[in-house]
Amino acid sequence: MKGIRITSDDDLRDLAMACRLAAVQAEKDRDAQTSPTVRAGLQANVERYRGLAERLERARSLVVGRDRLS
Repeated sequence: MKGIRITSDDDLRDLAMACRLAAVQAEKDRDAQTSPTVRAGLQANVERYRGLAERLERARSLVVGRDRLS
């Protein structure tokens, strides 16, 4: 499968926000569970979504900085 290129500020912002929202939902799902195994899996999702949001926000700062130099 061919990778996608996401370089616009709007795309990066929207994707970062979607990841933040997914992390919040995963937290709610995690808190509703009683099984430690399920909770651990959902916590891994929370961390993955947060990490991805942070990476997208860092990439966005690079794109915005690059656009200001042009």
